[in-house]
Amino acid sequence: MIQLYRRYFGAINDYSRTRPNLHLQNFRVTNGELLQLLNDARLNDLFAQRDTVFSINASLGAILFNATENQYRYYHSSDNNSSLFPRPIQIRDEQSFQEFLWRLRDVDFVEKACENRPDSKWVLYRVTNITLYCYLNREYPIREGRILLPPRVLTNRWIISMTRH
Repeated sequence: MIQLYRRYFGAINDYSRTRPNLHLQNFRVTNGELLQLLNDARLNDLFAQRDTVFSINASLGAILFNATENQYRYYHSSDNNSSLFPRPIQIRDEQSFQEFLWRLRDVDFVEKACENRPDSKWVLYRVTNITLYCYLNREYPIREGRILLPPRVLTNRWIISMTRH
């Protein structure tokens, strides 16, 4: 068991990766405290760091145990084949992010972790991590932006500035 943790520690431990259109945030689950993790301030920090609309999905990493062969196996979190939601959820503002967190709290994590097991001999030993996949949409700002235009633009009757003043 310890060898399994050592082998996959990089995938289980906390990490964050940002690519041009994707931000991954992985959280290690210790002592089975997954629901406690969902109330963690780090999740709200994830929202606070985003400045554009994004879509989000999550996936679990888990260790399964086969009692007949006395064998453990680690299953990586993956957005391609074991996401918690069928489609990513679009986050436009803080309210939609809180709704995502509520939906996440309603997920049956044991059932989701066991969905991709090879056969019925494998049982869930422990959920080890949860990975959040944020698909960034850089075209739309997430917060109401106030753009300060110079007075010459605001007072010019031939320019429609599309701002409130």
